[in-house]
Amino acid sequence: MKTYRGSMLWRFDNFGFAVTGAAIGDVDGDRHPEVIVASETGYLYVLNAAGRKEWHIDFGDALCALKLADLNRDGLFEIIIGGDNSCVAVVDSQGRIASWQLETAKVMKIEVSDSDSNKAVTPIILIATSNGQLVAYSGSVK
Repeated sequence: MKTYRGSMLWRFDNFGFAVTGAAIGDVDGDRHPEVIVASETGYLYVLNAAGRKEWHIDFGDALCALKLADLNRDGLFEIIIGGDNSCVAVVDSQGRIASWQLETAKVMKIEVSDSDSNKAVTPIILIATSNGQLVAYSGSVK
């Protein structure tokens, strides 16, 4: 059996509140990955690779699900975030927000189809909810 060893690089302190999602990817085009953090306090944080905060957005309600995907095929990841308030938002590299209000319940999980597999097909966003529904949306963002 292999043993893996490592050391802690840094720690993000959310002041005792739950971190409800995390992802790594280049969202601003600088060729360095950012760390995206969702919080139960409603904040979405974008950290640099050293763990320092670059910017944040306050969504007001608890964030429950997080996914990165290049929805508009510009080479940069958009941040797809789901909340306790049945809202799904897409945040682009400039911090601009587009959102859908679902007629369902708390967002539990978000998945996105592989847009690289077929450039002619618009990505599909799947949203799993706390009331047992799975909702599919077209993923194009302009």
